[in-house]
Formats: sequence, structure tokens, C-alpha cells
Amino acid sequence: MGGLVIGGLGGFFQAGKIHPPDRRLKEAVLKARALAERESKPVYLSYSTNSGGIFLIEGSKKIKLSLDERNQTSTDQAPEITFSAICENSPFNYNPEQLRLSKVKFFAGCSPGFSARIVSAEGEEQISFDPFSAYAINKN
Repeated sequence: MGGLVIGGLGGFFQAGKIHPPDRRLKEAVLKARALAERESKPVYLSYSTNSGGIFLIEGSKKIKLSLDERNQTSTDQAPEITFSAICENSPFNYNPEQLRLSKVKFFAGCSPGFSARIVSAEGEEQISFDPFSAYAINKN
């Protein structure tokens, strides 16, 4: 009986290391914003499907923030995350490809508004981020 309980705890702790991609992304955005404020230097946020990670780039430093703490080497289950600029009240009609961002720039004060599209095994969602606080302001 004790063996069953202890064996089951391993799965419980392993499951505690898995967070939905939207939660990891929100944490990464807040870290990028805080780092830019603290260092008073631009910090970039990017994503690579190939390595399955979100990256913070400060100067020549590139810090990987894993989407999954289990340290799995397979990227088969990695979500696809794309960033787009938010361009409201513009007299120009930009198409989605023109608004796509390879990385998002954060700096002290106010950063540009942007949204992130996440496609994962759980489904698809779009999250917009506030340019001042970097908090998620809506989720579709």
C-alpha cells in the first residue's frame, strides 16, 4: 500500500512542473518588463519552436525560460507562439504579416502594445498585453 502511495507521488510532483503555455508566456513578459526597468536597458522577448523555449535577450545575454520544467529534449509537443504589434487607430491598413514581430522590445517606461497567439495541444488562444504594465489585458 505504501509503495502505491509513494509511486503515485512521483507523478503528482511531475505534474506540478507542467504549466499551460499562456501562464509561462505571461510570466516571461513580466520578467522581461521588470528586467528592462531594473537595468534601464532594452530587453527583448523571443520564442523558438525548435528549442521549445521563450528567450529573454539583454545585450549579448540570452536567457532561456523553459515552457516545461521537465527538461524534455523533444519539441514535438512544443506550442507555437507568434507575436504581433497592436496598431490601433492607425490610418493605415496593415495586414497581419506586416504586424508580425520576431521579438518584442521592452524598455523602461512604456513598451509597445503587442499580442501573442498560442497554438498548443490545448487549443488556440490570443492574448493582448498592456504596454505600460505588461499584464495580459484580454484573452480570446
